Amino acid sequence: METKKTKISIFLFFLIISFFIFRWFYLDVMYFRIASYIGSHGLVILENPIIALIIFILGSFFLASTLFQLLYRNFNYNLLKLNYSFYFILLLFFLFFKSVGIKGITLNPFSFIQDFLLGQSFEVIANILFFIPLGLLFNFKNISFRKTILISIFSIAIVETIQYIFSLGFFDTGDIVTNVIGVISGWFFYVFFKQLNYKINGCEMI
Repeated sequence: METKKTKISIFLFFLIISFFIFRWFYLDVMYFRIASYIGSHGLVILENPIIALIIFILGSFFLASTLFQLLYRNFNYNLLKLNYSFYFILLLFFLFFKSVGIKGITLNPFSFIQDFLLGQSFEVIANILFFIPLGLLFNFKNISFRKTILISIFSIAIVETIQYIFSLGFFDTGDIVTNVIGVISGWFFYVFFKQLNYKINGCEMI
């Protein structure tokens, strides 16, 4: 049986590894994309040393705690709620504030395939990955697979419509498809975690 000291050591190891992983991901992958969304005024805030430090601390802690909980197949319910709070804030930003002043329509549901082949693979993959937590949440709330698909399609279509009406981005049916794929993937990931006997402290996995 592992001692508390051993678990603390493992977590600190994950924290160090997570810092370098997050540093690479943020500086080499995400920074310039975020900068292109928020403009010069937002960039001033993003480059503030205190803000940058907070981003690195939160990102490293989130990754380390996730890896730690995956290793021990045991999730902390309160920590999950905190993580989802940050997730929904990010989701709100990327859905409604990253493309202010842009308006257009793309009605090809397979446009994401073309985007992928034309070198925009990051955007396509991000559209899928970013909605996986929603799928996990749907299954956690005991929402059936069929209802998950229907709710996802309806909700995402409304979001895309709002983006178009208020010039907050494109109404893109390809985005709807990739977002729904992300939700579906998350729904099945939850099933996979249950089969591997993952636990959530403070709450039962339905």
